[in-house]
Amino acid sequence: MKPITRLAGILALAGTTILATPSQGTSAAPAEPGPSVFKIEAIEVDGKPAGCVSSCQVPSSRVPGFARQSNFQSALADASKIDAVNFDQQGCAIVTGGAVRCWGSNEYGQLGDGTTVNSRTALVWAMEGNQQVVGATDVTVSNSATCVVISGRVKCVGYGFGTTGNYPAKFSSTTWVDLGISDVAKAIIGQNPVRTATNSYSTPVCVLTTGGGIKCLYLDRPGTIFDSRVTGARDLAFLGNSADGIRFCVAGSTTSCLEFSMGTITISTTFSSLDASTRVYIPNMLFLTCFYSGDTLYCENFKTGDVQLFPMGVMPQPTSIFVAPGPYTTGIVVLLPDGVLRVTATKFTCACSDPIPPQVSPIAAFSESSFGTYFSVSRVTAATNSPNVIPLVVESGSRTIRTFAPVRVETASGVPLSRATMKWTAPDVPGSLGSSINSSLQTDADGNVRTTLATGPVTFDISGGTAPNGAILQAASITVVVGASGTTIVTVPDPPALIDRTVTVLNADGTPVPGAFVAIRNLFIPFAYNGSIASTSRWASRAPDMLGNFGQLGCVYCYVPLPTYMTGSDGSVVFKSFAPSQRFTKFDATVSYDDGDLYMNVGANFTGPSSTVYLPFMAHVDVIATDADPSTSAIDIPLGKNGVVELEFNVKDENNRPVDGFTATIENVCGDMDTGGLIAVSARLSASCGSVTTTSFGGGAVAATGLPSGCVASAQVKTASTGSGKFTFCSASSTKYRIRGKGAVASRTVCIVVAGSPCGASSAVTAGGSRASQGSTSQAGHAPLWTAGVTSAKRGQKLPLNSLITPLNGPKTTWRVTGGCSVRGTSVVTPNRTAICILHMTQVATTRSKVRGKWVTNTVVLAVRKTTIKVA
Repeated sequence: MKPITRLAGILALAGTTILATPSQGTSAAPAEPGPSVFKIEAIEVDGKPAGCVSSCQVPSSRVPGFARQSNFQSALADASKIDAVNFDQQGCAIVTGGAVRCWGSNEYGQLGDGTTVNSRTALVWAMEGNQQVVGATDVTVSNSATCVVISGRVKCVGYGFGTTGNYPAKFSSTTWVDLGISDVAKAIIGQNPVRTATNSYSTPVCVLTTGGGIKCLYLDRPGTIFDSRVTGARDLAFLGNSADGIRFCVAGSTTSCLEFSMGTITISTTFSSLDASTRVYIPNMLFLTCFYSGDTLYCENFKTGDVQLFPMGVMPQPTSIFVAPGPYTTGIVVLLPDGVLRVTATKFTCACSDPIPPQVSPIAAFSESSFGTYFSVSRVTAATNSPNVIPLVVESGSRTIRTFAPVRVETASGVPLSRATMKWTAPDVPGSLGSSINSSLQTDADGNVRTTLATGPVTFDISGGTAPNGAILQAASITVVVGASGTTIVTVPDPPALIDRTVTVLNADGTPVPGAFVAIRNLFIPFAYNGSIASTSRWASRAPDMLGNFGQLGCVYCYVPLPTYMTGSDGSVVFKSFAPSQRFTKFDATVSYDDGDLYMNVGANFTGPSSTVYLPFMAHVDVIATDADPSTSAIDIPLGKNGVVELEFNVKDENNRPVDGFTATIENVCGDMDTGGLIAVSARLSASCGSVTTTSFGGGAVAATGLPSGCVASAQVKTASTGSGKFTFCSASSTKYRIRGKGAVASRTVCIVVAGSPCGASSAVTAGGSRASQGSTSQAGHAPLWTAGVTSAKRGQKLPLNSLITPLNGPKTTWRVTGGCSVRGTSVVTPNRTAICILHMTQVATTRSKVRGKWVTNTVVLAVRKTTIKVA
């Protein structure tokens, strides 16, 4: 059959999915052939890449795919490393036995063959005298010089062996020169000669030693070594020439970029977001730095100073990264041991663009694939920085179509994934052969489904489904080889165990800190990744919520924004999480506190299921009262016979001295504010209640109606010289309050008990901030009533609604007012008379989901709030 795709020239990037592995219950795959050299070219298709579970960036009708390399570079099929520069016009490769083969210009002897004869259309062997260079473990190439590492020593050839007073450097060598340094694991070479510390001009070379050190020297001064004093290094990569030297980046126990200039090595860039890293990559043709740490690839445009790296995605450790040039979205190509990924992001191109999340998808399209023949990548056999020289082991075979073929989706432990949605595609012919574009398959209770299915490599994109331990499958991309008969088993890696994690935030004196924010920084605490090309999945510790947490991004490799929790009244928060042995960044979490006056932020690492984080000392409000019911978390105070409670409090500084003139206010304690829980993604650090996300600390929470005769509610109190103050409560029903003010941690929660009715637990709202209804076409969930303080206003005054009650971002908002005021547009207008108005705000969110084949509308009440407006 005629191939259904055609080549369209060298590409910049686009994508599909990839890789074939034998499946259970299917016929065996063909025997693996030897490697061949391929290049990346644009292949015209119609459809989004496999591996994407929602929206993905897809350049119109073109994706990157593999085409066989037909020129002389096909001889590099046995290469283990390829280093090319100047758009592949110059390069060398390490082949079998550590021999070195090079191509390109040779006017300075840089090809290492002992001559100055150019060889742009044929490969030459690097020679030492009459013997081939063998045993090379690393090679680094510039336009005019080449260096190799053999038996831990560096040898170089070509241009840049300058002498004093000569610029540009006039001397070159057609024979290999030993630079006089031992125990070398990897070397990089500058692209141009630069001025040295002795007023000569020469080409700089820097090396990584087997002991984790970084050292530099010049070609014209073998044996004169400059030590960076860096220790614990694991990798280095060339960044570019500077005015008088070269820049390079180092991964290891510290992550940084350095400059070797005038005989001195200095640190030019640090990366505060990473404590340690294992590999560093500098893609060619982009001033971009990428580091690998904790199963995550980070990248950012280079600049001096301190840089915040941006996570590209979670994946196995790449062997190399490069850029594929072309007319479309700029991105990078990532070589993994078992396949090739592409990463696209506006961050690589223009700072003026609004950055969008990176999209990661495997490259799997082949120009040779058709409806009758498949091709798939088995292994990547070399590290390369060129899109035109990629040695791959590729499988091929015949493809047929099976009708209503049985498929079973299960975890690695054999547990079926029921009610999981699924699509399939033939990854080597993306957009041409797959399941329906307009609908998804869904597994039954036993994880089974039937579908018309192609044989050969098939990628199944799966989302939904819950593991026995409660973990939620956010996305999975599993590629198997479908046989001509039998059930195709799609195996999703098991999630790790879930634990109930408790984080408690305490003041330096051991008192609790309510309202502290615990921002998770270690990706592997809320999410679990299992990654390769053929079998990749992402599990979440909980389902998405209405607050924007645990949202599912468009690809299985993609980085997912991390949640932030808020501590409750006792300074703690409990949440489901995984228990990883590795760390995503330097800290598992950052713990912050912001009361409008004082802000502090500390890094924290969790040592087990229960962790305590101490913040530096902060003044705190102490309630002076007897707890009528010590069995509850709040201080229970029964309402007096006269319907009034007078509550005393005091504030002391770090020296235990009274604080005079401290302004205290009262606020309701509601929902997650009481119990702790997730906060909305858009919430500010000054938010005080997770479920209602108020950003105001002011205002009393005392009912304005039904008060005993002569009772005047106190809305704000200043402490006296004794550091003490007093609030008057006149509650109509049992309600929780606390006292707080700028510059001091809030008091313990106080429950004003009316008619013996306890305040109870704030259980109306879950940790997610809402409770979804079940099995109804239109049934509201519930949210606790939150009451703001009293606002004084003048007659005929216009007050913005958002200044009285701060709504959540996003949900539908309804406003209602009583007492003679009116709502006009986005404001409340008071009447031309004395009045007491009550402003009500309700926010709801509506979702649609399919239950037993029928669409069901769920309406969730996220927030119910009111505030009093006193018109004077």
